[in-house]
Amino acid sequence: MKEELGDASSLFEKVFNIHHEGNYVDELLQKRTRKNILYLKKPIGELASELGMNPKELRKKLEEARKALLDAREKRVPPSKDDKILTDWNGLMIVALATAAQAFNEPAYREAAKRSAKFILEHLQTREGRLLHRFREGEAAQPGNFDDYAFFIWGLIELYEATFEHRFLSEAIRLQDVSIEHFWDADNGGFFFTADDAEKILIRHKEAQDGALPSGNSVALLNMLRLARMTGNEDYTLKAERLVKTFSPQVMQSPVYNTMFLTSLDFLFGPSYEIVLVGDLDSEETRGMLNSITTKFLPNKIILFKTIGDSKLEKIAGYTSSMKTIENKTTAYICKNFACKAPTTETCEVEKTLTRE
Repeated sequence: MKEELGDASSLFEKVFNIHHEGNYVDELLQKRTRKNILYLKKPIGELASELGMNPKELRKKLEEARKALLDAREKRVPPSKDDKILTDWNGLMIVALATAAQAFNEPAYREAAKRSAKFILEHLQTREGRLLHRFREGEAAQPGNFDDYAFFIWGLIELYEATFEHRFLSEAIRLQDVSIEHFWDADNGGFFFTADDAEKILIRHKEAQDGALPSGNSVALLNMLRLARMTGNEDYTLKAERLVKTFSPQVMQSPVYNTMFLTSLDFLFGPSYEIVLVGDLDSEETRGMLNSITTKFLPNKIILFKTIGDSKLEKIAGYTSSMKTIENKTTAYICKNFACKAPTTETCEVEKTLTRE
């Protein structure tokens, strides 16, 4: 480093805490390894004061040093880069972005989630509508595993609630049915990790333990419960209850390793809310009412939006056919475990109901 930075190396070492014996301690050996991790102990302003420098001058010198080190690094073979696109990981990202879009009312998050979902729907599906696992350099390949379906369906449900675009909910329902057809264990319940027509292996395993990532079965449990409430299709509820029976001994034995599964169970046992808004999605009163719902922490809920004069939602959720606006105002139908309050057009009443409950 001294060869690349010259006189500036001493300053660089002080700022980023670089030592000859290294600043990294091996956890196993409890020894310094002569390797350094560059980090700042204090803000640049404080460091500049201690060094007797102007903060602007210090930033300039550090930027010059950074460029010199980058030029030297680019003369060496670069590290390998993992640039493949995975359906399951993108599904989790869509969940995060769509959830944040609702909580913070941030359009940028919503648009990023939509772009990711559209890419998967356009490039990571077979002609038969089955998901593929990965995309790289223009090629989509490898049949989707169950995590691909579970995580992406989760993302589509969250994305519907962030946009109220029917296509995302319709795709979530279609893919849920596809996953049941090809991954469901009809004999013992639960979802296999590989499809029934995938490459034959000795054992088709089922995973429900949650780790750094949630398991597909834990996420699928929540997906089916939410879709059951959204569509009124009780087949999803029956599948969810069967899945619970399948994995309950494992969960009871080690609940700390089944956190996502327990989150889904919490939705099942309730209380949960079914919320349907009817009105003009672009109106100010609708946006105000939506904000009163989405900015609250209410994880056990589903939200549907029915546009005035639009029958698309009725085809997905038939029970919404009788739900209409009152005096042409945005109207909220709030139910708790399918026991519904009187519809209201007042945002304050929506807030009171959700707060009180």
